[in-house]
Amino acid sequence: MFGAYFGLSVSYFSSPPIEQIEKWEKNLSTTKESDLFSIIGTIFLWMYWPSFNGALASEAMQSKHRVVINTVSALCCSGLMTFAVSMLIRGKFSMEDIQNATLAGGVAVGSSSDLVTGPWSAMIVGSVAGIVSTIGFAKIKTFMWKRFGLHDSCGIH
Repeated sequence: MFGAYFGLSVSYFSSPPIEQIEKWEKNLSTTKESDLFSIIGTIFLWMYWPSFNGALASEAMQSKHRVVINTVSALCCSGLMTFAVSMLIRGKFSMEDIQNATLAGGVAVGSSSDLVTGPWSAMIVGSVAGIVSTIGFAKIKTFMWKRFGLHDSCGIH
C-alpha cells in the first residue's frame, strides 16, 4: 500500500498543471491494439490467479482445492459485477473497466482464500471488489484527474 500511494504522490507532483489537462487528455487514449494486448494479459492473469493464491496454501489437498474454488468464485463474481456496473455507469462496456476490475475479486480474496469458509463468502468478496473497482475506474479516477490533476494511470486509488 505504501508503494501504491508513493507512486500516486510522484504522479501528482509530476503531472501537468490543471490548466494544461485538456491538452494532455488526447495523449491518454488507448488504441484497439493496446486494448487487445491488455485484455489478453488480463485473460492469462484470470486463468492463473488461482495458482498464485494457492502457492501459500498448506500442503493438505483440501486446502488447495478450497483456494482454487474460492478464487475462481471471487473472479467470476468480480467479472459479472464489472460488466454490470460498467454498463450501468457508462451506458456501454468499457475496456478499461474490464481489463482492471475483473481481476479485483482474485486480489481481494487472495489473503483469505485459504480460510475454512464456503464459496458464498468468496462470491460476496468478489462481487464487492468488482463493484468498488469499477466505480473507482469509472468515476473516481476521472474526478481526481479533472479536479486535482492527479493522473492515476493504474487505478491505484
